[in-house]
Amino acid sequence: MVLSILADYEKTVFEVVSKDERLAECPLAGIGRGGKAFVPVRKDNWYEQLEGIRDWVNNELKEECLFEIR
Repeated sequence: MVLSILADYEKTVFEVVSKDERLAECPLAGIGRGGKAFVPVRKDNWYEQLEGIRDWVNNELKEECLFEIR
């Protein structure tokens, strides 16, 4: 699964998004504009949250996880 990391202009809010609707099954995920699944990521512990998303994709979906920065 390919996941994109997006940030606002001030780099205070991060989101992990995907066109793959299965991301919506991840804990704390939702569906945003355009039907894209997203997971909000807090700036203070972003690394741990990305690891958690990666682990969920690996263990629950049995797929590799690739993050791209946009």
